[in-house]
Amino acid sequence: MPSTSVPEQLQTRCINEDALYGVGTICHTKTNPAPLLDVSPATWWAGVASGRFPQPSHLGNRTLWRGRDLLRLIERICQGAETAPITSPRPAKSFEAAGQESMVQ
Repeated sequence: MPSTSVPEQLQTRCINEDALYGVGTICHTKTNPAPLLDVSPATWWAGVASGRFPQPSHLGNRTLWRGRDLLRLIERICQGAETAPITSPRPAKSFEAAGQESMVQ
């Protein structure tokens, strides 16, 4: 990993490109106060579904991400090609999106 493209605080994290990482290691959880990325599990899954974050691999019943894919995501963030993953509030559903008729005529 080139030292010029990744900030020093991320270099100390030691992400092994050949390792597999679960959501509990990548995201903020009750049991992980020091995640790899500053993102909630809900935001992570939304990013995976939209294609913004890497697609997972499956090992048995576990869903995991390759270290090399996480390193590529971090490098894209550091180079400004991707905005930093942050938690954000969910948009409110409209009446139409919820399958209900609008009460405004």
